[in-house]
Amino acid sequence: MGLKTGEEYLSTLADGRQVYYDGHPVSDASTEPGLRNTALTVAQYYDMQNIPELEDALTYETPDGDRAHLSFIEPRSVDDLRRRAAAFGFWAEVTGGLMGRAPDYMNACMMAVGNTGHVWGMHDERFAKNAYETYLHCRRNDICMTHTFVNPMTDRFTPIAEQEKFVNAGIGDTQRMKGLNYQFYDKEDAVKMVARILQPPQGSERLAWPDWS
Repeated sequence: MGLKTGEEYLSTLADGRQVYYDGHPVSDASTEPGLRNTALTVAQYYDMQNIPELEDALTYETPDGDRAHLSFIEPRSVDDLRRRAAAFGFWAEVTGGLMGRAPDYMNACMMAVGNTGHVWGMHDERFAKNAYETYLHCRRNDICMTHTFVNPMTDRFTPIAEQEKFVNAGIGDTQRMKGLNYQFYDKEDAVKMVARILQPPQGSERLAWPDWS
């Protein structure tokens, strides 16, 4: 897919998701007073990355041969880090630094997830592969992500440390989650959400997920 446009982003918000604002259902966050300005600001982010004059400042050529926002880059040098920081700076100038959870924030987070396979796969190598493929999916489709912090559980009557280890939806084995379906959850102005562990469970030295605290 390559770089998403603002129009493409806005079209994803009217997908039938259930959103309630101020006590009433919202069919399209991009037209709802109280939500639309945020949605339109995120759309501006996507339009900005498609401005030809800003191509080198905001995007890079991926190993696939297409272009992606620099927040997705897998840094291999100091120069890569400086280019990415400059791209963050461009968006901060546009918003006055008042939008701290713009797409570039989670883009970098998903890149970090994909590049920590040694952690995800320390007990099961499939998790490392899933982590990197999740990152690639987000980059290739320019997914707008948001996040939450939660200690997920499959059994609310059993301490977390004593529950089955496969409880991480995005990276783990989805066939063993027993209906644990809130890791990837839609927010009114995002396409996907990823849940991260707020703190490691007490009493367990061998976790199925990394310590994100």
